[in-house]
Parts: sequence; structure tokens; C-alpha cells
Amino acid sequence: MHWGVTYNYNLTKISTLQNKCLRIITRSKYNAPTNPLYVEVKTLKLNDITKLEMLKFIYDYQKSNLPASLLNLFQLNENIHDHNTRATRDPHVTRYNYKMVGNSFLHKSLEYWFSLSAEIRNSPSRHSFSKNVKKSIIASY
Repeated sequence: MHWGVTYNYNLTKISTLQNKCLRIITRSKYNAPTNPLYVEVKTLKLNDITKLEMLKFIYDYQKSNLPASLLNLFQLNENIHDHNTRATRDPHVTRYNYKMVGNSFLHKSLEYWFSLSAEIRNSPSRHSFSKNVKKSIIASY
């Protein structure tokens, strides 16, 4: 999961290889567009696999299904300010000007988490959460 949180140019070779394999598996032309192929075989691109794993981590955090040592990774909004909001129980996102911090695992995970619909975030089980996120990502191809 951690190697996926890097600059895109570091993952280009692996992504290219994944696309080539997908074309071979689906018996497509060497230059066939890959988005329809990912939809056809219902699989995720490399970057999206990383995104899904990060989202499952945050889901487990929200449900307190992580080891106790990991439950203190984030401060909740309720510990930052006193007023009641819809996001009171959400992890607090600290804003940084440094690109390296913005690409960190924790920061990216929260960024992805807050980009999800409330319906997906409130999935009743980890399995349904994972399935809904995967569907949502594939629908965007």
C-alpha cells in the first residue's frame, strides 16, 4: 500500500505493464484503449488499487477496527473545535504547504475518504464498503 503513494512517474512502468497484461488477457489489440477493458474485466488500475486499500484503512479507523496503537493517528474534529457540525466525528485534515506531506499516506487517505459519498462511507460492513468503492471507481473509467 505504501509504495502506491508516490509520484505518478515512479509508477508508470508498472501501470504500463498492467495495461499490456490486460490487453493480452482480453485478446485486444496492442494499442486498444484500456478503460473499457478495465470495465469489462471489472478490475482496478494500479493507482485505484492503492486508493481502495487506503480507503479500507480509513473505514476500519472510523469503525475502530484497527489495533489500539493505530487509533491515535488522527485527531477528530470534535477535539479541534467545540461547535457541533456534520463532520464532528470525522478525522481532522491538517492543511500543509509542503508537497511531500500532501502526498503522504495519511493525508491522501483522508483526501480520498472525503471525496466519497456519505452513502458509501456509511456502508454497514467492510465487504459492502469495498464493493461499493470498487463499483464507484470502475464507473468513473
